[in-house]
Amino acid sequence: MHLLFEIHPTVRLSDLVKNIKSVSARHMRNEFARELAPYYWKPYFWNNAYALISVGGRASLATLLRYIENQDDPRKLGQPLD
Repeated sequence: MHLLFEIHPTVRLSDLVKNIKSVSARHMRNEFARELAPYYWKPYFWNNAYALISVGGRASLATLLRYIENQDDPRKLGQPLD
């Protein structure tokens, strides 16, 4: 799952990710309980790991969006950080 968002610098990113995972897991378990039951029987839904990548350094917003949209087809990605 990829999310692209703009956030105030005072927000603790670890808390944001924790909340997104918690709320989305609850909604998915409620809405798709029957479909998920064979696969998710443990008390957790998401893996504890996550990655946060900021935009504004070498990678432009356009580069990041291209990566997200084309990650399943490496031929469309072009050179790294171009």
